[in-house]
Amino acid sequence: MKKKKKSYQWGVLAEAFAIISLQLKGYQMLRRRYRTNVGEIDAIMKYKNIVVFVEVKARPNMEACLEALDVRQCLRIERAAQHYLNTRPKLAGCDIRFDMVCCLPWRWPFHLENAWQPK
Repeated sequence: MKKKKKSYQWGVLAEAFAIISLQLKGYQMLRRRYRTNVGEIDAIMKYKNIVVFVEVKARPNMEACLEALDVRQCLRIERAAQHYLNTRPKLAGCDIRFDMVCCLPWRWPFHLENAWQPK
Protein backbone atom coordinates (compact mmCIF):
# COMPACT_ATOMS: atom_id res chain seq x y z
CA MET A 1 0.00 0.00 0.00
CA LYS A 2 2.83 2.38 0.80
CA LYS A 3 4.31 2.05 -2.71
CA LYS A 4 0.92 2.79 -4.29
CA LYS A 5 0.49 5.92 -2.15
CA LYS A 6 4.00 7.10 -3.03
CA SER A 7 3.32 6.58 -6.76
CA TYR A 8 0.06 8.51 -6.47
CA GLN A 9 1.80 11.40 -4.70
CA TRP A 10 4.54 11.48 -7.35
CA GLY A 11 1.82 11.57 -10.04
CA VAL A 12 0.04 14.51 -8.39
CA LEU A 13 3.33 16.37 -8.02
CA ALA A 14 4.22 15.62 -11.65
CA GLU A 15 0.89 17.07 -12.79
CA ALA A 16 1.61 20.26 -10.84
CA PHE A 17 5.10 20.55 -12.38
CA ALA A 18 3.69 19.89 -15.85
CA ILE A 19 1.04 22.59 -15.45
CA ILE A 20 3.57 25.13 -14.16
CA SER A 21 5.90 24.38 -17.07
CA LEU A 22 3.06 24.96 -19.54
CA GLN A 23 1.95 28.16 -17.82
CA LEU A 24 5.50 29.48 -18.09
CA LYS A 25 5.20 28.88 -21.85
CA GLY A 26 2.03 30.99 -22.01
CA TYR A 27 -0.66 28.34 -21.60
CA GLN A 28 -3.76 29.24 -19.57
CA MET A 29 -5.25 26.68 -17.19
CA LEU A 30 -8.89 25.85 -17.91
CA ARG A 31 -9.31 22.73 -15.80
CA ARG A 32 -7.24 20.25 -13.82
CA ARG A 33 -8.16 16.60 -13.29
CA TYR A 34 -11.34 16.69 -15.35
CA ARG A 35 -13.27 13.47 -14.68
CA THR A 36 -16.33 12.10 -16.41
CA ASN A 37 -17.91 8.69 -16.67
CA VAL A 38 -16.24 8.28 -20.10
CA GLY A 39 -12.69 9.25 -19.14
CA GLU A 40 -10.32 11.58 -17.34
CA ILE A 41 -8.02 14.38 -18.47
CA ASP A 42 -5.06 15.46 -16.34
CA ALA A 43 -5.12 19.08 -17.52
CA ILE A 44 -7.04 21.20 -19.99
CA MET A 45 -5.13 24.26 -21.11
CA LYS A 46 -5.67 27.03 -23.64
CA TYR A 47 -2.93 28.41 -25.83
CA LYS A 48 -3.95 31.22 -28.16
CA ASN A 49 -6.98 29.73 -29.98
CA ILE A 50 -6.18 26.10 -29.15
CA VAL A 51 -7.75 24.01 -26.41
CA VAL A 52 -5.05 21.56 -25.34
CA PHE A 53 -5.90 18.31 -23.59
CA VAL A 54 -2.83 17.22 -21.66
CA GLU A 55 -1.90 13.76 -20.43
CA VAL A 56 0.87 13.74 -17.82
CA LYS A 57 3.06 10.69 -17.27
CA ALA A 58 5.62 10.37 -14.48
CA ARG A 59 8.13 7.62 -15.14
CA PRO A 60 11.77 6.88 -14.32
CA ASN A 61 12.95 7.41 -17.92
CA MET A 62 11.74 8.81 -21.24
CA GLU A 63 11.25 5.42 -22.88
CA ALA A 64 8.95 4.23 -20.10
CA CYS A 65 7.07 7.51 -20.23
CA LEU A 66 6.42 7.36 -23.96
CA GLU A 67 5.36 3.71 -23.75
CA ALA A 68 2.88 4.47 -20.95
CA LEU A 69 0.29 6.03 -23.26
CA ASP A 70 -1.68 3.37 -25.11
CA VAL A 71 -4.44 3.53 -27.72
CA ARG A 72 -7.20 2.63 -25.25
CA GLN A 73 -6.20 5.48 -22.96
CA CYS A 74 -6.06 7.94 -25.87
CA LEU A 75 -9.61 7.00 -26.82
CA ARG A 76 -10.84 7.58 -23.24
CA ILE A 77 -9.16 10.99 -23.19
CA GLU A 78 -10.72 11.86 -26.55
CA ARG A 79 -14.20 10.93 -25.26
CA ALA A 80 -13.67 13.04 -22.14
CA ALA A 81 -12.43 15.92 -24.32
CA GLN A 82 -15.56 15.71 -26.46
CA HIS A 83 -17.69 15.77 -23.30
CA TYR A 84 -15.82 18.85 -22.07
CA LEU A 85 -16.23 20.68 -25.38
CA ASN A 86 -19.93 19.75 -25.66
CA THR A 87 -20.59 21.47 -22.33
CA ARG A 88 -18.68 24.65 -23.24
CA PRO A 89 -20.11 26.27 -26.37
CA LYS A 90 -17.79 29.29 -26.03
CA LEU A 91 -14.90 27.03 -27.06
CA ALA A 92 -16.64 25.84 -30.25
CA GLY A 93 -14.45 27.96 -32.53
CA CYS A 94 -11.18 26.78 -31.03
CA ASP A 95 -8.83 24.23 -32.49
CA ILE A 96 -8.03 21.22 -30.31
CA ARG A 97 -4.84 19.36 -29.65
CA PHE A 98 -3.75 16.38 -27.57
CA ASP A 99 -0.39 16.81 -25.84
CA MET A 100 1.64 14.77 -23.42
CA VAL A 101 4.02 15.91 -20.72
CA CYS A 102 6.65 13.47 -19.50
CA CYS A 103 7.94 14.02 -15.98
CA LEU A 104 11.22 12.34 -15.13
CA PRO A 105 13.06 12.50 -11.80
CA TRP A 106 15.24 15.59 -11.44
CA ARG A 107 14.40 16.88 -14.93
CA TRP A 108 12.29 19.70 -16.30
CA PRO A 109 9.01 18.31 -17.74
CA PHE A 110 9.23 17.36 -21.41
CA HIS A 111 6.28 18.71 -23.45
CA LEU A 112 5.31 16.69 -26.50
CA GLU A 113 2.86 18.68 -28.66
CA ASN A 114 0.42 16.71 -30.83
CA ALA A 115 1.27 13.48 -29.02
CA TRP A 116 -1.55 11.84 -30.98
CA GLN A 117 -4.28 12.71 -33.43
CA PRO A 118 -7.90 11.97 -32.49
CA LYS A 119 -9.52 8.99 -34.18
